[in-house]
Amino acid sequence: MGTQIVREESIEIPGKRSRLWFRQDTFDVLTKCMGTKAVEGIALDLSKLETVNFDTEAFAEMSKLRLLQVNYVHLLGDYKHLSKELRWLCWHGFPLKSIPTNFHMENLVFLDMQHSNIREFSKESKLLKKLKVLNLSHSLLLQRTPNFIRLPNLEKLILKDCNNLVEVHQSIGNLHKLVLLNLQDCRSLKNLPVTICNLTSLENLTLSGCSKLDKLPEELGNMGSLKELLADRTAIKQVPFSMGHCRDLKSLSLGWFKGSPPKSWHSFFSSWGSPSKVPDSFNILPASFSLLRSLKSLILKGCNLSEGAIPSDLGTMSSLEVLNLGYNNFCSLPANISCLSHLRSLQLRECRMLQSLPELPSSLEILYANGCTSLQSLPDLGSLSSLVELDLGSNEFFSLPSSISGLSELVYLTLNNCTRLQSLPELPSSLRKLNLEGCTSIDRLSNLSNLEDLPTLMLRDCDKIVEIQDLEKMESVRAIHLEGCNNLSNAFKESVLQALSKGGELNIFLPASAIPEWFSHKSPGSSMSFKVPPLSDDKIQKLLVCAVYAAEEVYREDYEFADAPFLNVNNKTRSIKWRYCPTSVRIPILPQDHMWVGCIPATEFGNLLGGGDEVEVSIEMEKQIKVKKCGIHLAIGPYEECSESDDQVMIQYNYSSEDDVFDTDGNVSMVDHRGVKRSHDEIGPSSSWSDEEQDPKWLTDEGEREGEGGYSSYFKLFPKGFLKKLYGEGSSIKKI
Repeated sequence: MGTQIVREESIEIPGKRSRLWFRQDTFDVLTKCMGTKAVEGIALDLSKLETVNFDTEAFAEMSKLRLLQVNYVHLLGDYKHLSKELRWLCWHGFPLKSIPTNFHMENLVFLDMQHSNIREFSKESKLLKKLKVLNLSHSLLLQRTPNFIRLPNLEKLILKDCNNLVEVHQSIGNLHKLVLLNLQDCRSLKNLPVTICNLTSLENLTLSGCSKLDKLPEELGNMGSLKELLADRTAIKQVPFSMGHCRDLKSLSLGWFKGSPPKSWHSFFSSWGSPSKVPDSFNILPASFSLLRSLKSLILKGCNLSEGAIPSDLGTMSSLEVLNLGYNNFCSLPANISCLSHLRSLQLRECRMLQSLPELPSSLEILYANGCTSLQSLPDLGSLSSLVELDLGSNEFFSLPSSISGLSELVYLTLNNCTRLQSLPELPSSLRKLNLEGCTSIDRLSNLSNLEDLPTLMLRDCDKIVEIQDLEKMESVRAIHLEGCNNLSNAFKESVLQALSKGGELNIFLPASAIPEWFSHKSPGSSMSFKVPPLSDDKIQKLLVCAVYAAEEVYREDYEFADAPFLNVNNKTRSIKWRYCPTSVRIPILPQDHMWVGCIPATEFGNLLGGGDEVEVSIEMEKQIKVKKCGIHLAIGPYEECSESDDQVMIQYNYSSEDDVFDTDGNVSMVDHRGVKRSHDEIGPSSSWSDEEQDPKWLTDEGEREGEGGYSSYFKLFPKGFLKKLYGEGSSIKKI
């Protein structure tokens, strides 16, 4: 609506409109110098690959221009022609090495010159009293910042990924209104000016990835407003003792440092708030966390923290919500961690020396303890009543505590590569994701029938698996992944395939080289044709599809993954094409033969197949995977009324005939019941068709007409009046 209002300001002459944002209109105005004082805003966003030149004189008459976006545009000529009223300038890829002195920027409030070619700022740069935001990120040639005396009211300075930046001007200490300073990934920066400590309004300081930065100014604690300090992936080995004065600090991230790590990061915390005792050794025990009562997020990944390095008063950090201690070397956690009553996330990834866990706070929602290979057993987890996500992968324990069944909020449980895990206790019915990939000691799975919302059973590389009890009762399961389980017995494979007899959609991926004998239609390659037999009083209950596939080339030893396969169906008799994609996670690309068997219930394809129809099908997989064999089987039986289904399956539909009123290709697009937008040839059918709807005559968005039902159910998913808006009054779509 807004674009139409602006267009109506001057339909014939774009240069008389207040805003220009359509590419062709903007090109016409700038190439033909058609701009007028009516223009207040221009947005032209080109790509790096385009080279477009305009003359600056094209802006001469736009004296009221206040907002200008000219990304990757080259302006030739005198910059004095640009408006003095500019407030907002976004010019990614600014092509010059410095900003011209006759460029009127006195009124600028916002300046975004990311990916610019600027190398330096002229000593004659103008005073920009109104500028509040300066973003020069990814300016790879920039070596020095401007003199900030000329930017007295700057509030945000963003210099991310300025790889050649070696100096921040000492005048930065005069920016008393600066609240955000981002120097992330400035890899040539070795030090900060001591004047940075004068930034008493600064709230966010980001130094992550400044790999040559090896120390912080001693008086950093003078930043009384500092709320966030991110200094991971640097060479910093010691935090100034004055940091203890940052009483409002809410987020602190350290670690993953570059270069030689200290033996321990004890000194990071030692003597905070005690200037009389400056540490001279990396082995001094930390003094206290008690000064950090406001801290909500503490990230100390990869700090080489050894046993005893974590202060014993960790439990006094009463506001802490996120604690990440991953990739460290301690053997235990302070027992008073249970006192962190607001802690929601605890991450202990790859803490390989960790031998035990203490009682944890009941507020915990996320616990990552994967790769803690010295953790032989787990404590009682029953008190974690709020836990939603639990990752215990790549550990060495033999069993899980039975108390896990009481975690009524648990949704995600990851146990991948627990090679010694032999069995599972009863699991909470709330689980939506269970990953047992690489659990090579598990041979039988039981106690899973209560998992009413589990869509995927992930059992890749579970070589010893011989039984999944009550699989047929797990009605929510839509995919079973057994890829890489190369020792499966034929009896077990048959038992898994028996699950296809259950009611809904199911897709199984497992090692195999042959299409099952009971498939009625089989063919080498990825495609085949068949004829639907006469149905009489019967109907197709299910369509089963099978494909044997293998990767032609594998470039890596570990898994690469591909999208799930597609089934393309062309009913030549009815001139109907549709496509099915299984509910599945991505599949691994493996050189060994594997098989996909999918069951598509009739509720998902309605009456798209009928007796006597000539049908072509093909299996489509990503290029590096070859489909060697395929098969189709129609499960035909007495008619039973199909119920509505919420199965999350993508069936895509394309109706075409010579007399339809779709576009020239016979296509139209819509959004299905999952909110997935379908392109022209990807329309999904309703799952509510009945047997009486075998030969629908009309498509209309005005509801079912008596005796003319069927395809109109598609348009219940469209907004009311869709066809009238698209084709005009009286529109309808006819099928021969």
